[in-house]
Amino acid sequence: MAKQDKTAEKLKQKPTPSDIKFRELESFLLHKGFTKKESKRGSGVKFFYKLSGGGVRQIALHRNHPSPIVCEGAIEDVVKVLNELKML
Repeated sequence: MAKQDKTAEKLKQKPTPSDIKFRELESFLLHKGFTKKESKRGSGVKFFYKLSGGGVRQIALHRNHPSPIVCEGAIEDVVKVLNELKML
C-alpha cells in the first residue's frame, strides 16, 4: 500500500485519529493537488485547492511544536474539506 493510501485510510478512521504527523498530512495534501503557503510569522500554514469553476478551497493549519502531531480538531476540518471535494 502506498504512503498516500495509508494516510487516506487513517483520515477515514472513526474516531478521529490522534497520530497523524504534520509532514504526513502536508505530503498527502500536496499529492492531492493543494498548494502550500507558509505564514511569514509564526507557525501557520495554509493549503489552497483551485476548483474547476474558478473558486478556491482553503485549509488553515498550525504546525505544532515541539510535537509533530496534528490536533484532532484540525484533522476533522481537513477531512470535511476532503470529503466535500470527494478526495476521500
